Amino acid sequence: MSDPITVRPFAGEYTEFVEIMNACWPEYPTSAAEIADFDARRSAKARHRRVLARRCERIVGYAEWHHELSNFHPDEYYFDLSVHPAWRENGAGGALYSAILADLKDLPVQEIRTATREHHTVARGALERRGYSIALREPVSVLDVEKADMGRFADLVRRVEGQFRLCTRAQFQAEDPEGYVARLHALLMTVKRDMPSSSPPTPIPLDLFAKRMLI
Repeated sequence: MSDPITVRPFAGEYTEFVEIMNACWPEYPTSAAEIADFDARRSAKARHRRVLARRCERIVGYAEWHHELSNFHPDEYYFDLSVHPAWRENGAGGALYSAILADLKDLPVQEIRTATREHHTVARGALERRGYSIALREPVSVLDVEKADMGRFADLVRRVEGQFRLCTRAQFQAEDPEGYVARLHALLMTVKRDMPSSSPPTPIPLDLFAKRMLI
């Protein structure tokens, strides 16, 4: 008889949690310190819960559900769920998803959303079997700056030269130490209104923007 999958609340196992994240999403490597710091900066306005799946006392997957502040609605939730590649299709994903539903069943939930990659066929199949449908596709663009032929854009650069200036955040801050945070916040809120989204954007409070995004 195989060892059962158990799901328990996250209790600070950042190292093991990040090992799963990096195994599932190697293109977005992170660290235990980064995730712990991000958790410490979460807004009290947004609900959040994380659980871990274990088998043979080894952490094999995780799930978390939360509000999304940039598209905030009190009755809409997003969830993330990943299982280590070596432990997939063994019941861990289903157990984690059941835990999410158990958490949300007593809340006034209007909608649940998640995201996956189009080539992740197992994840797509699992979502489709549970009634999910595609609301938005986001293309991924990658530029290899070492191999890119930037000469193709020389004419464009000449046309806008003098109209724009590139600078680091440190340089921008030095030029306007009192107002740079508010200016970056206003820029982000303006850009977000023009970004495709499956739900209307909501403004992120200035104090939270400074706390979470200006690390």
